[in-house]
Parts: sequence; structure tokens; C-alpha cells
Amino acid sequence: MPGMNRHTGRTIRDAERDRQRLNILLQTPVGSRLQRRQFGSVLPFMVDQPLSNATVLRMFAATAAAVRVWLPDIRLDAMRLAQPGHNGQIALELDASVGSRSNAGQTQQTTRILINGGVL
Repeated sequence: MPGMNRHTGRTIRDAERDRQRLNILLQTPVGSRLQRRQFGSVLPFMVDQPLSNATVLRMFAATAAAVRVWLPDIRLDAMRLAQPGHNGQIALELDASVGSRSNAGQTQQTTRILINGGVL
């Protein structure tokens, strides 16, 4: 099913659309949408937390919980946290299987979501 790029307004197809859906979900703080207060994830609230093993585990759990509730057609297969880069920027890499909308099977894709110093 085609969608629309939220920045350019151009038509996008399945993999790019699913990547955009994941980004919107994970970058939206819970409670920030007026009509859907529960939509989003708690990931944005973790931006300034120290990068410890416990924080990484909480980030993975928050990601999995949000995807399970709001994007039931996407199954997370693996999550990785890339090494911190300059300016405190890190990337959350997701390997996901997306149920085909034609019931012909599933497609596998990797999505990279950047998390950097206070802004997702």
C-alpha cells in the first residue's frame, strides 16, 4: 500500500513507508498527541540518560512494547545499538519482518533510527 512521505509529500512504497511509520512511532513521546495520548513511545524520555547496560535494555524494551501495541504487522527480529558517535549520537538498528499486505509472505528489512543529544 502506498503512503506519503511526511517531509516531501511524495508517494512512498512499503519498505520506506514502514521505516517512516517506525520512526514516527519511536520519536513521538507518549502523551504528546492530543487525540491519541497513548500513541508513541517512552524512548524520547531516555535521550539524556547515561548510556549504561540498564538504559540500553530499557530502550530495547520501550521499542518492543511500542511496536507491539501500535504496529502489529511489524515483528522485530533483532535490535542493536550502534557505538556512540560524535556529539553523543547513537543509532538504534532494528531488523524487522513486515507481514505482506497481499498475504504472500513476509519481507525482511533493517531500519536505522538515529538518537542524538536530546533530539530523536
